[in-house]
Amino acid sequence: MSEVTCTPIESAENKTKNASSISTLLLKWAVTILIPLAIWLSPIPLESNHKLFLALTMWAVVTWVVEVLPNEMVAMTLPVLYLVSGLAPANVIFDAFGAIPVWTTPGAMLIGLAIMVTGLGKRIAFWTLLRMKNYTVFSLSVAITIIGVVLMFICPDNLARFAVLAPIAISICQIMGYQPKSKEATVLMLVAFFAGAASGIGILTSASQNIMVNSLYTEAVGHPIKWVEWAAHNFIPSLFWITFSLISAIIIYRPQKNINQANQNEAIRKKVTEQYQQLGAFNVRELRVLLYVVAIIGVYLLQPVLNFTFAPDWVFVLILPLIFLPSVGLLEKEDFEKINLNIMFFIAGAISIGVVAGHIGFSKVLAGSLAPMLQGSPLKIMAIIWFFGVAVNFVLTPLAALATFTDLLVGIAAKLGLGALPLVYTLNYAMDIYILPYEYAILLFAFGYGYMNFRDVFKALCIRSVLGFILLTCICYPYWKLVGLF
Repeated sequence: MSEVTCTPIESAENKTKNASSISTLLLKWAVTILIPLAIWLSPIPLESNHKLFLALTMWAVVTWVVEVLPNEMVAMTLPVLYLVSGLAPANVIFDAFGAIPVWTTPGAMLIGLAIMVTGLGKRIAFWTLLRMKNYTVFSLSVAITIIGVVLMFICPDNLARFAVLAPIAISICQIMGYQPKSKEATVLMLVAFFAGAASGIGILTSASQNIMVNSLYTEAVGHPIKWVEWAAHNFIPSLFWITFSLISAIIIYRPQKNINQANQNEAIRKKVTEQYQQLGAFNVRELRVLLYVVAIIGVYLLQPVLNFTFAPDWVFVLILPLIFLPSVGLLEKEDFEKINLNIMFFIAGAISIGVVAGHIGFSKVLAGSLAPMLQGSPLKIMAIIWFFGVAVNFVLTPLAALATFTDLLVGIAAKLGLGALPLVYTLNYAMDIYILPYEYAILLFAFGYGYMNFRDVFKALCIRSVLGFILLTCICYPYWKLVGLF
């Protein structure tokens, strides 16, 4: 057997690469230690426990950013750091593991898996694509967006919707010959991400984040936001937001004249037709998925009639085993292993930030800095909350920020004589603004496919942020005023 040997030059290059990798890794570890240490030793005018909380929390945030540890491992470690440092007792810190999103998110992912396994997601996608005449980047982006809007009603999780849309976008790229990280591939994958993530804000049961907001709001005021009420307040603005998100992706692409467009149209139509025919006729399993989703939405709609003594989200979790019944035939026992249960640790760790912040009074410190600025017209107050939320999103996860500030905004609204819903909604919209991938886990997941280049995505996210403020001031405010929230 012959041995593979390296030339002196190749060996030197390998050593240089290894040394560079080690240096980069050491630098990342140094950053995760030095930044929290600098916060702890800095002369910031905060109480010692608040400064310690900020240092430990920044350790988690920085570690998430540089990715020297698995995200879930960081989220598991952070609550323990809070405990051993004496910031809060175990019964307070680990109360985060009883938060509704910790349990509903895996459930939503199971339903998303059922939509994929039964072929319902592909059927919706292929049916939409076959109604198109031209397969340009723009028309394909619109088609993916429409599919995302349809999935918004039947797939109750942002990640699950993106998991349905991403393979479709990749298949289109392969059929059209769009290379990974090209502008075309970047646009289509980014649109798939937006169609999965941005569409969730309009319907209460379309995102775990919405369910968490409703849970926090319920704890603060004593009654929940009804499903119909949420839709009446947010569905119309969400359609504008989906459109703005589409525009922000499309605007970075400058189409060139394609003399082979007709041939490409025929090729993609043929491929889609073949895959659509392979699905066969609409079957009983797909119908059962639809009925299951209707039942979940029905639980929220009938909440006032059923008069639950607990949040209806728990009913959502309780009926999940029905998916695995042999007579239902949606998922097998082995399918349960296909969902990433580690997300439960990530969510609980993120929520623990808000729990501990409230316990030690750090939330009140932040509220104290925010409250004096909340003066003037309702529009000005909404704008301040939006900018505050966008800024906070750089250092806290969306779930942590919502857990920290939702109750505070309800209290501030009461003092100002305003309805709490517009302020809570504004914060929720602000949490959907991100510039860097680390701010949103699903965006990191999207980059993992290797089809998007960071430079173009960064441009699109910046444009989308500007459009987000326009949405708040020119769409949300007048609309919420029209429906009586002010």
